[in-house]
Order: sequence, then structure tokens, then C-alpha cells
Amino acid sequence: MPIYLQAPAADVKGVDGKGWNRLSLSAHIGEPSPQCALRPRTYATLWERQDTARAAWGHFGQCVADGGCQSCPIGTRQPYELTAFTPDIMVRLFDGWPNPAMMNHPERGADSTGHPITWDELGRLDAGWELGRRFVDDVSEGFWLHWRGGYDGTLYGLQRLSPNPTPNP
Repeated sequence: MPIYLQAPAADVKGVDGKGWNRLSLSAHIGEPSPQCALRPRTYATLWERQDTARAAWGHFGQCVADGGCQSCPIGTRQPYELTAFTPDIMVRLFDGWPNPAMMNHPERGADSTGHPITWDELGRLDAGWELGRRFVDDVSEGFWLHWRGGYDGTLYGLQRLSPNPTPNP
């Protein structure tokens, strides 16, 4: 599964097919950099991150290991341990906010308190959390997270699931 996403090569003929000797407003930006399929930045790339064979360059975070995926700190981090009062978490994407917000009580809708979470944390969620469908309402767009693991009677997310569960004998 590809994790290192090489940046697309620039066409030496330019976007107009006549070369780069014409005036360009984006000339100061430089070349695009490689990205990491383990660093989603949108709902679509979070979905692609679940099976990186689907991943393509664009809307992922920048590669921090210069292609050295085996020693990369992103790939070797522990899963993010998320606990919640409900088995379903509403994640809102507010315009102008850099990070998503998990809603404390999704049944209250917009009256719920939001807790910020980074895209990198969402990309490393414990194996028991499943990415749900997108939604758009009068407040914002967002998506759902659903807990598929066990329940200890207090919080969802405490009963860990192995990334590769083995069947009981």
C-alpha cells in the first residue's frame, strides 16, 4: 500500500503548452512537495487513509521523513485513544477553523460543546472507531464516527480492539 505520495512532476512546456517564459502569477510558489497518505486533511482523504491503495497526491499532509517511511515518526506513532460518552460522535468542519471539532452531545446538534481534534489524530484513531457518512446541515458540514468495539459501562473507546483481531478458539 502506498504511503509516500510523490508530487506530480511539472510539465516543462507549462500549462499553456508554450513554455514557462510567459508571465505566471504562481511562479513564486515553487514545486509541489511529496505528501504522506497517513496525514489526511479532508474527509475524503480520511476515507482514503483507511486503505492507502486508494490514496493519491493532494489534500494530504506533507511528508516529514523525505520518503523514509520505515523510520517515519508518523507511521510509528501509537493509535489515538479517543473516549466518548456515546458510541456515535459528530465531527463538524467549521469554515475558518483549521481543525475539526468533535461534538460532546451529538443529540443536541449545534447546542453541543465542541472539542477540537487534529486531522493527524483522526488519521490515527483506534481500530474500534469507524468512519461514518458525511452530512451537511444549516450549521456546517461534517461526518460521523461510530464505535464498533466493546463497552465497559462508562465510556466508549476504552475496550481496545487489536488492529488485526484474532478469532476466539
